[in-house]
Amino acid sequence: MLIVVAGIKRSGSTAQFNMVRIALETAGYKVNIHGQNYKLTGGVDLVKIHPFDKELADNADYIFLTDRDNTGIKASLYRFNGAMPTDDRISRLRANLDMWKEYKHCMCEFDLLKESPLECVKKVTGALPFDVDAKYVHEEFEKVKPPKSGHDRTTLLFHNHITYDHS
Repeated sequence: MLIVVAGIKRSGSTAQFNMVRIALETAGYKVNIHGQNYKLTGGVDLVKIHPFDKELADNADYIFLTDRDNTGIKASLYRFNGAMPTDDRISRLRANLDMWKEYKHCMCEFDLLKESPLECVKKVTGALPFDVDAKYVHEEFEKVKPPKSGHDRTTLLFHNHITYDHS
């Protein structure tokens, strides 16, 4: 099974990735986690990626997307990278997302991810081909935190991710 989580940068795609990952693990799957430099195994491959990849899109069994308004994307990119993105960059990111949208199975907006993650978990688990308890997946998702430094290869979180600040 090939599952892709994509979305416009800084739109909660890592949060949605972890919702999907936890749902798969809860259902008993051994999940092979990949970033954009993926090498598929033929097992249960979960790929988190931003740039549109037609071959991946054509072969994916499920594609989950996230989106966010341009103002929020700009502010988050500035906080994350220290540089304000140009309108042209935002337009390119949006065009990239539009290509993914032709293939999507499930979309969660950033505001839903932040304000009601359980509702996003319900959308995610409802789109997958197996039954899992959405409340349990949500409880496990709420336990996910960024590492103190660097990058976590399971959650794909960086130390400076703030989507996961549940305080």
